Amino acid sequence: LGRIKGKRLRLDRDGRIYIVFEGQDSAGMVCLNPDFSEQWRFEVPADPDYFPLPAIDSQGNIYLGIENTLFSLSPEGIVRWSKVFEHRCQHFSCSPYVGTASISPDGTINVIVSEITEWFGMIDSGKSSCLYAVEPGEASATSAEIGCPSRTRISLNPPPVSSAGKVYLPSYSVDVTYINPARDNYSQKIIDSAGNVFFIFNETTLKALDSE
Repeated sequence: LGRIKGKRLRLDRDGRIYIVFEGQDSAGMVCLNPDFSEQWRFEVPADPDYFPLPAIDSQGNIYLGIENTLFSLSPEGIVRWSKVFEHRCQHFSCSPYVGTASISPDGTINVIVSEITEWFGMIDSGKSSCLYAVEPGEASATSAEIGCPSRTRISLNPPPVSSAGKVYLPSYSVDVTYINPARDNYSQKIIDSAGNVFFIFNETTLKALDSE
């Protein structure tokens, strides 16, 4: 992967691999063709503590959260629009982050925006969280705050959506939950339709294992 550190993987229906990465004072995503050649790369100045997965809609548009901003990219990697969430944290040392998005049947993008606080190398998340519904457009987006539960810790996982379009909050089942970026990033694997397994090794190398 060169100078970047791979953090998250996503596979689309055409076999392209999306790698969310951390660069030098930057973060972004690279799209690889099935033969591992680079198709495009998106990168912005950032220093995030958390890296969500990209979401892909039925048109192939991609939605990626970096810190407190949700980016919409075309299938060619061109920025369609970006949406900054001015989330108010309850703690002085926290930062707001956009989680992994989910997409409703009508195309609405559902995201959790939550404060993240670093404590002794661990990332504490889930406090002061809100669910937002984003109405996508070709060049801009509008959002509406759906709810901010005060007594429930909400994870940054994609909000589950039923076939009828009902959105559920991805709440934690324990009182205190921590995200360990190192442990979480190393463990993620994706599997294609042929059973091949892809994963990032040591943040620097994309590896593939065949189904055998």
